[in-house]
Amino acid sequence: MSRWNFVGDLELIRERQLEFIGEVLEKKGFKGPEARIENVGVAGDNYIANVKRVVVTEDGKTFKMIAKLAPENQMMRFMAQIETLFRNEHTIYTDLLPKFVQLQRSAGVPEEELYRFAECYGSLAEVPSEVILLEDLKESQYDILDRFKPLSTDNVKLVLKNFAIFHSLSYVLKHQEPETFAEIASKFGDMHSVIQQGDGWTNNIMFRCKADAQVDCVLIDYQMVRESNPVFDIMYMMFNSTSHEQRLKHYNDFIDHYHTELDRSLHNYGLKASSIYPRDKLDCDLKRYGKLMFATSIMITNIVLKKVEDAEVMKEAMKTSTTDNMEEMMAQVLKQHPETVILFKSKIEGLIDSFVEFGLL
Repeated sequence: MSRWNFVGDLELIRERQLEFIGEVLEKKGFKGPEARIENVGVAGDNYIANVKRVVVTEDGKTFKMIAKLAPENQMMRFMAQIETLFRNEHTIYTDLLPKFVQLQRSAGVPEEELYRFAECYGSLAEVPSEVILLEDLKESQYDILDRFKPLSTDNVKLVLKNFAIFHSLSYVLKHQEPETFAEIASKFGDMHSVIQQGDGWTNNIMFRCKADAQVDCVLIDYQMVRESNPVFDIMYMMFNSTSHEQRLKHYNDFIDHYHTELDRSLHNYGLKASSIYPRDKLDCDLKRYGKLMFATSIMITNIVLKKVEDAEVMKEAMKTSTTDNMEEMMAQVLKQHPETVILFKSKIEGLIDSFVEFGLL
């Protein structure tokens, strides 16, 4: 039983999760006993984890952190493979990202070129009370952009740079410490290419603005991380977070930018993209996995375009789902507002036009 007095939005938080949050706060030097729990975001921002903000004020100073809490509904845990998703993210924050930091520090990578991620204050992998406690990036002026609007061209390039650095560090780890890479990658799936973020759409990226322009971004969700081909991260973001008109103008430029940033990052470790992942191999892989990504994009579009009220109904249906009401729950998942149907139709037409235009189907 935690000695902390948690107040606020305690819905669907297990006692063990609260106990762990208290333990981490004490390790951070806080005495308590009161901590406030606040809800984060609105329906549609997130469908899997129960995301809260933990706020503590002591000696005139306020500390905030984000808590990603696993749901306890057994049907939802089974359908969404919650145990696997939280184990993935636990491994990323406790094993992979610390290793990436070590590689970068050893190579003397400039501070401004380091891979930026939310600091992890603690991660509990106990089933079914998983919880991950992270730096609240809003305190560093990072924000999530409007999921209903395409990312700007400059924003896309910031994300591609992040992907390039993240992927390059997989290549470096594989080159310098193949046994370590194999051990970590084996937790995500088959050995193939790089460890990818896996879910890089608008709501899983936070941007920092300076002088009315986004100057930096951070990927904030690693639950869908897997060991696979780097083009999945590139295509997933481009086809789910940009418009057809943007892609017509900048598709080749985007691919060039990713490969240039990949080469730039690899150069810090004495490696070259021309030998590690040549541009012609990248082009070949884009076509090779085009059909799979087209199907994935259609599926994702059904979710990302949901209006807040529809997303709320869907999330509630997922929370209370059982084997007895499965049909009802699926009906809520597929339900769309009339305005959303119009947006969905336009988005799908744009996806078809883009995939055909770039020879990916």
